Amino acid sequence: MREAPDQSEPWLFPDERPRSRRDTVPLTRDEAHEAINDLFRRAMKHGNAKQWMAGLLAFIAGMRRYSIFTAKLIYVQRPGAVAVGTPLYWARRGRSVRPGAMPIVILVPRGPFTLVYEYEDTEGQEPPSPLASFAAKGNITAVDWDRLKRAVELDGKRRNAKGMVRIMEAALGYGRAGDVHHRRDAAGRFVIRINSNHDAPTKWATLVHELGHVYCGHCGRHERGWWPDRRKLPRMHQSMQDDIREFEAEAVAWIAASRAGIETKSTEYLAAKVAPLDNERVDVDAVLQAANHIESLAPTAALRAFRADDQF
Repeated sequence: MREAPDQSEPWLFPDERPRSRRDTVPLTRDEAHEAINDLFRRAMKHGNAKQWMAGLLAFIAGMRRYSIFTAKLIYVQRPGAVAVGTPLYWARRGRSVRPGAMPIVILVPRGPFTLVYEYEDTEGQEPPSPLASFAAKGNITAVDWDRLKRAVELDGKRRNAKGMVRIMEAALGYGRAGDVHHRRDAAGRFVIRINSNHDAPTKWATLVHELGHVYCGHCGRHERGWWPDRRKLPRMHQSMQDDIREFEAEAVAWIAASRAGIETKSTEYLAAKVAPLDNERVDVDAVLQAANHIESLAPTAALRAFRADDQF
C-alpha cells in the first residue's frame, strides 16, 4: 500500500528526509501508533464530537492517496486539508511551499516520519483541481469480489489451521443480503453468508459490512486476530448496543466503498446515523482499523489504478 507519494525519490529539502533514529529518542512503530491514537482520542473530546466524527470519516473516505491510518493523522493536524504532499510532490506540479508554512507530520514505511504540506500552503502553477485527489472512480468487478473473498479466507491461515473467516454464498431470499454468525464453525472460523443471487458489487459491499462486525469485535475475538472482544458494551441498553454495532459496521463499509471509488450515501447520512448514539461508546479507532485491514487485504482495481496515476 502506498502511504505517501514520491517517497522512493530524492529529497529536495533537508527537512523532508525521514529523520534518522540516531537523531531521535528511540521509539518503536507500535509506540508511535499508540501515541498518535492517544492524540486522536484527545482531539475527539474537544468541540462537537459527533460532528468531528462525521467529518473525520468523510475526510478519510476522500484521502485515497494515503493509508487510512495516515489520513487519520493528517486530519488530526489539519482537518480542512484537501490534498497534501512533500515539497518534491508539489515541485513536480509546478508549485512550491510557501515560506513559513506549517508542515504536517506523517509516518513513512522506511523511516520514522516525514513532512508534507497542504495545497493551501503552496504557491505557483494552478493544478487542474486540488479536489482531483478525491476523484477515484470505478465500480466493483467480479475480479474485485473474488480477490477480496479469497484474501479474507486466507487471512490468518497457518500450516495446520484454516483462516479466521469462512465465506458461504447461498440463496438467502430477496430481503437478506448477508449475515455473520457469532458461533464459529468446527475449524474455528467466523461464518459469513452472502446472497448468491446478488451481483458482484452488492456481494462486495455486503461482505465488507459483515467483516466490519467481525473486525470491530462484535462477534468476539479470535486467537489469531488483532481485534478485542466487544460483544458486550457495559452499562448500555441492548438496543443501543445493537445500534452502535450497526453504525460501526456501516461506517466500515462506507469508508471502504468511498475509497474504492463507489458512489455511496452522503456524509449527512452518516451524521444522521450517529446523532442519536452515545458517541463515547462508538469506537472510531476500531472502525478505521477494520476498514484499513480490509483495504490492505485486497484493494480494488480502481483504487490501485488511482494510486498508480501520477497526476494531481
